[in-house]
Amino acid sequence: MTLADIAITLIPKLGSRGCRKLIDTYGSAEAVYATPYERLIAEVQLQPDIAKDIAQGVGLREAEAEIRHLARHNIKAIAATDAEYPQQLFAVCDRPHVLYLMGDEQTLCSPHKISVVGTRRVSRYGEVACTRLIKELGEMFPDLVVFSGLAFGADSVAHRAAISTNVRTVAIVPTTLPDIVPTTHAALARGIVESGGALLSEMNTLVKHNGKAYIPRNRIVASISDGVFVVESAIDGGTLSTVRCADSYGYPVMALPGRITDPMSEGTNHIIKSGVAQLITSATDIAECLGWQPTSSAKVFECEVQECSPREMMILDCFADGGAYTTDEIALRCNISTSEASAMLLELELSGVVHQCAGNKYEKM
Repeated sequence: MTLADIAITLIPKLGSRGCRKLIDTYGSAEAVYATPYERLIAEVQLQPDIAKDIAQGVGLREAEAEIRHLARHNIKAIAATDAEYPQQLFAVCDRPHVLYLMGDEQTLCSPHKISVVGTRRVSRYGEVACTRLIKELGEMFPDLVVFSGLAFGADSVAHRAAISTNVRTVAIVPTTLPDIVPTTHAALARGIVESGGALLSEMNTLVKHNGKAYIPRNRIVASISDGVFVVESAIDGGTLSTVRCADSYGYPVMALPGRITDPMSEGTNHIIKSGVAQLITSATDIAECLGWQPTSSAKVFECEVQECSPREMMILDCFADGGAYTTDEIALRCNISTSEASAMLLELELSGVVHQCAGNKYEKM
């Protein structure tokens, strides 16, 4: 992550899609700032006022203040070009170019991630079922990470269930860190970080909290994990916006069935009936839906590699920084052919040492 990565997100009227288009075109935020005004107009049809801002270095001074803010509050900025950036988010056309994180960034790289969402008026049935499923899923997958939005109801139930069962959890908040909304969940937010989890936001200090960031935040909740589990939802609940996002991105949606007389189950029963969501009654159902294979020897972000050959160890050394890489990138790093790298990665994947994630990249288990 560089100063320019933050700066480009601060350019007025550019937006997430604009950032993505520019960086996809020129390779990096620094390269965008180094591109002359005329080329920005001709090559990417950028609006003249935005091209002028870039040519004049708009955002760079503000980014320096942003970095000072991050340092004061122990916040880490992660750009889409960084290895720690969640690979699942690359399915989102308007993904944020920069994420801000407090806590352990390794939570973003776990091979077993699930988003849990639901109504703010969660019932006792929803609380019990959600807690039970997270506990069982955590026992099956010790490296499990639960993502949610730190809101009242199902979100807070999911976070607390994770903490109480030694499962890492990440809260995706619609505010500038370290601010927390609702303020009554400040203690829960501290507990999330202290238990090995993290707080995550796309908002910088120039964005003022006005209540309009909740729906945009849902696109991150919907796409940052391997799938979305809905605890309870009314037929017109805000939770269903997250469901629509996940479904449009092609990520699995799962839901807890409820009583037909319960208004907070109308939404979940509807998405199950319509085929948008798979009916879930156990942690095994979730694992099967997401294609997760439980192993009795699973460890958190670790793997046993004693039996790997020297050439396989050379492959594994590429993942020492915790990043995820394509076959071509591995071949280049190891100075071997792509076909050889592909064969070795397949062997390591079958051995449970590496895992193929979004974007046809591999990461170490």
